Amino acid sequence: MDNYKFILLFYFNLLLFATNTFAQESRLDSLKIDSLSLEQLTKLKSTAELSEMEKEINQNTDVASKKALSVRRSPSIVSIITEEEIKKTGARDIIDVLRMVPGFDFGVDVQGSVGLGIRGNWSNEGKCLILLDGQEMNETMYGTTPMGNNYPIHQIKRVEVIRGPGSSVYGGYAAYGVINIITKNGEETNGVSAQATTGFTSKDISRLVTSISIGQKIKGFDYSINGLVGMGTRSDGVYTDLSGNSTSLANNGNRLNPSYLNFAGSYKGLSLRFIYDKLDLSTKDGYSTVLSKPYSASFTSYYGEVKYVLKLGNKFSLTPKLNFKSQKPWYSPFQESTEKYPAFDVISNRYRAGLTASYDFTSQLNFIAGGEVFHDNASADVYSFRTLKSNNAAFTNYAGYAQFLYKYKYFTPTLGIRYDKNTAYEGRFSPRFGIVSRIWKFNLKALYSQSFRAPTIANIALSYDTLTNGTANIKQESSEIYEFEIGLPISRSSYFTLNLYDITTQNIILYYVNSDEVEFYRNGDADGNKKIGSRGFEFDFKTKANWGFINANYSFYTNLGKQVVDDYKIDGYNLAVNNVNLGLAQHLANIYLGFNITKNISISPSVNFIGNRYATSNIDAINGRFIQKYSPVFLANLFINFSNAFNTEGLNFGFGCYDILNQKYQFLQPYTGDHGALPALSREYVFKVSYQLTYKNK
Repeated sequence: MDNYKFILLFYFNLLLFATNTFAQESRLDSLKIDSLSLEQLTKLKSTAELSEMEKEINQNTDVASKKALSVRRSPSIVSIITEEEIKKTGARDIIDVLRMVPGFDFGVDVQGSVGLGIRGNWSNEGKCLILLDGQEMNETMYGTTPMGNNYPIHQIKRVEVIRGPGSSVYGGYAAYGVINIITKNGEETNGVSAQATTGFTSKDISRLVTSISIGQKIKGFDYSINGLVGMGTRSDGVYTDLSGNSTSLANNGNRLNPSYLNFAGSYKGLSLRFIYDKLDLSTKDGYSTVLSKPYSASFTSYYGEVKYVLKLGNKFSLTPKLNFKSQKPWYSPFQESTEKYPAFDVISNRYRAGLTASYDFTSQLNFIAGGEVFHDNASADVYSFRTLKSNNAAFTNYAGYAQFLYKYKYFTPTLGIRYDKNTAYEGRFSPRFGIVSRIWKFNLKALYSQSFRAPTIANIALSYDTLTNGTANIKQESSEIYEFEIGLPISRSSYFTLNLYDITTQNIILYYVNSDEVEFYRNGDADGNKKIGSRGFEFDFKTKANWGFINANYSFYTNLGKQVVDDYKIDGYNLAVNNVNLGLAQHLANIYLGFNITKNISISPSVNFIGNRYATSNIDAINGRFIQKYSPVFLANLFINFSNAFNTEGLNFGFGCYDILNQKYQFLQPYTGDHGALPALSREYVFKVSYQLTYKNK
C-alpha cells in the first residue's frame, strides 16, 4: 500500500477516534431553553433562522444513498447546482452547468459528439451515469450520452452530482460519477412557462431553442408537461484532420438539433413518467478524415417509469418500480458515398423491475435492501454482433443491494454493498464504507468504495474472442477509490470544502481496429497493461447572501504512481509528458459571480480556466503520432438577467456574451483515436426571454 492510501486510512481511524473525543454540540442543543427570558427567546428565533448558504448545504438529497440526507451528511462527495445559479449565469446547455463542478472536463469522441472526463479520466463510455428525473439516459449500446444543446435548462430545478463512485447504489454505469438532473414538478411550475433562447456568432446562428412547461397540483394530483424543440451548432470553426485536411463546420457542418417531451403525474404514492428525447446531428468530421459534406446521425430515446411508494406505518416502506428505455443511438442511414462514414442502425432496449424496502429501526438507524433485474436486447439491420454470430443480442442482469445508515448527532457511518450478476459476464460485488463527522466547526468525510463499469452490448458483442461457455471474453472494469473531504463554514454565508481522492481502475475496456479494419473490444492495451488511475484534490468555495453569490473552485489531478494504458498516455515521437492523461487538463479553475444590482436585475461574470492539454495533432507515416501541447484558455463570460421586466410579473429576459476573449477553445480527443481537435463555438452572443403565467391558488 503506498503512502497516499495510508494517509486516507489514517483519516478513517482519526474520524472514529475524534467523534467520540471532540464532538461538539450544536448551537441550539447547547442552550438551556427553559432558563431563557422572553427577550432572549426572541433573539434566539432570529439567530436560529438558517441563512441561504446554510439552507443549501443542509438541503436533503438522496443521490448518494437511497435515504435522503443533507449534503453535508451524504456518504459521497456531492455538488449541487441550483436553479438560481443556472438562471443567473445564463447557462446555455448542460456543458455550461457541469463546468461549475470541480474536476469535470470535456473531450471529443467521434462523429462530432462530446463527452465527459472526470478527475482526469475519460468517462464517456459507461463510466458516468446520467439521470434525468430518475431515468437512465446512457444509451445501452456503448454507454455514452452526447452533450450539447440537448437538455431542458429552463426546466431544471437542480442538478445533483456525485464526484466519485456510485456503483454500490446504481450499478455498472456509475464507476466514476453520477449526474442527477431534476426538473420542476407540477406544484413548482404551478402554471405555464415558456422560454426562447437565441444565439449567434460572427459566422453563424449558433442556437434557436424554445421550451414550454405546464404543471399544477390539484387536490393531491401533481402533473407536469415539459417540451423543447430547437436547432443549434457545435462549431463555427475550421476542423483539421490528422492528415492536414481542413473543412469549415459553419452552416450545419456540425449541427445539434434537439427535441424533447417529458410528462409526469403523481397521486399519493403512485407516480408515472414518460420521456421522449432526440438529438439530430450532422458532422463533417469523420472517423479519421474530413468529409465532403455534412452526414447525418441521431440519438432517439423513449423512457418510461411506473413507481409506487407504499408506506406501512411510520417506519417501513416498500417501493416497487418498473422502467423501460428504447433507444436508437448513433443512427446513421445508408448514404451513397465512398467516404469512411458507415451506416449504423441498431435498436436497443432495457426493461427493468425493482423492489426497495426501507425500515427505520429508530430515528437514527435505517436499513435499506432491495433487488432489481433488467433485460437488455438489441437488433440490427446493417450491424453484425460478430462475437454472437447474429444481428441480435440479449443479456439479463440480476442485482441485490443493502445499506445500513446510522445518523448520530456527531457522525453518520454508512455501510453498503451491491452484487450484480449478468448472464454474459461474471458477477461483481461493490462495497462501500463511509463515515461523516463533525469536529468543532469542521465537517469531515472519509469514504472507501469499490465500483465497476459493466461491459455494454457492443463491448460484449464485439469482444476480442468468441464466447466461452456462454460468457463473453471480456471483463468488467473494476475500480478502488479512496476519498477524504473536509468542509468548513467560514461564516453563516460562506462554505469551503477540500477533498482528496485516489482512483485505481483495472481491466480497462478499450476499442481497437485491426489491420483488416475489423473493430473489437478487449481489456487492456497491446502491451498487456490493463490499468488506469488518478489522484488529486479539489477545492470548492461558495458564498451566498442577499447581494448574490460567489462560486469558486480549483481541481488538480495526476497519474503519478499509476500505470496508464497506452491509449491514454501522452507519448509521441516529439513529446512525452509524465503524470498527465491525453486530452484532459490537469489544472481546472472556475469562478462564478452573481451580483444582485437591484431586486430584479443581476449581473453574472464568470471565468473557466482550462490548463495545458495534450492531444494528437497529426500522424506521420514514418515517425507515428505527433503530440501537440494546447496552451491554457480562459473562457470569460458575462450574463445580465432581468426579472419581472417592465413591471410585468413573470416576464424575464437576459443577454450575455460567452468566450468574450474569443479564445477559440477546442475539444480534444482524450485517447489515441484518429480524431483531430474539434473547435467549439467562437465568441457567442445569447439572448433569452421567458414568461411565467402562475395559476392563482384557490
